[in-house]
Formats: sequence, structure tokens, C-alpha cells
Amino acid sequence: MGAEPASNPYVFIVGCARSGTTLLERMLNAHPELAIIHETHWITRFYEKPKGLTKDALVRRKLIARVCGHHRFRNLHMSRSDVTGLLGRDEALPYASFIKRLFELYGAREGKRLVGDKTTGNYIRKLPLLAELFPQARFVHLLRDGCVATLFYRWLRDVAAVSTGTAFRWRGIATIVQAGIHGFPGQFFAPSMSLFYTIPETRQYLQ
Repeated sequence: MGAEPASNPYVFIVGCARSGTTLLERMLNAHPELAIIHETHWITRFYEKPKGLTKDALVRRKLIARVCGHHRFRNLHMSRSDVTGLLGRDEALPYASFIKRLFELYGAREGKRLVGDKTTGNYIRKLPLLAELFPQARFVHLLRDGCVATLFYRWLRDVAAVSTGTAFRWRGIATIVQAGIHGFPGQFFAPSMSLFYTIPETRQYLQ
């Protein structure tokens, strides 16, 4: 990870569902200094629908109730009192700083100094907002052949409908990827899923 100063959130793994992002999450999580939170989904949503934030995007106690009440909160492996302790009494804490503290608490529990997040779907469409909130964060979009990603939905009941929808979704995300490469130089990385099949050390994760 180099000697350059790093800040949390350190990295966001984004992309289309069924494209190998969970595999990448597990591989990165195996690094001794990096922990990856599995699917938050609410970080951008709670900022855009600011119930629990002031007009200046400062955190209020009501936001803590929203975070702890979200069904993905269990992925953080912490209690409501843990989250409440992140906000000092009468403290004017910006939303981005609150998320930073939340990630660092997760990292402390995991014994790691850097923390990222893996969320498919909506975060890839919110790159400008995430980059604005966390200007030092990296974004990794794992690319996979659209046909392969679509076929991974065959276990669902309505195969034809889901496959068609997934194909259109993948095409839209691929367009966003191209914009991300040009819009966030040095922050946005788009490796191909096929790359991992050529690295011997990754075979244990592919089995």
C-alpha cells in the first residue's frame, strides 16, 4: 500500500452484482492491514435524504438511530452504544467525519488500520458523491463479461426477465466505468475478473 498517508474509508469496491466483487472483497480482506465491510448500501442514501443531518450536513442523534436501524447494520459487528460513542456531546461532526470514525472503529475491532467497503449496485452510480465526501478514497470496479454476469442470475425464478434486466444494468454500469476512469484519475481502478485466474495465489478463493 506504499508509504503515502492513507485515510479511511480507504477503498470502495463497486460494480454490478454477480461480477466477482465478493471474491475481491475476501482477497483484500486477507491483507493484514486492510478490512473490508460487506455491503453497507446506506452511506450515500443517508446523505442524500438527510433525515438526521443538519442543513450543513452535521450529524444529529437521529442519524445514529437510522444507521443502527438499517438492516445492513449487522454487517458492522458493533452495538448501538458503540455508534453512539462516536459522537461527542454537543459535537458538530460532519457526516464524512462520522463515517470515517465508524470505519476506523470497525478497523480497530478487526486489528487493521485501513478499512474499505464492498457494495454492488448503487455506489457505482454515486461515484461523484463518494469522491466529494471522501476525496482520498480509492474506487475499484471489478469488470466481468456481461454475458457471464447475467447468466449467474439463472437460479432466480424468472430467468428471462431477470437476465434481460441484468444485461441492460450491466451495459449502463459499463458506461459509468468509462466515465469513472476519465473523471477520477489516480482514484478509479477497473481490473478484469479474468486477471485473477492467472495469479496462482488466488486459486484458493476461486474454488
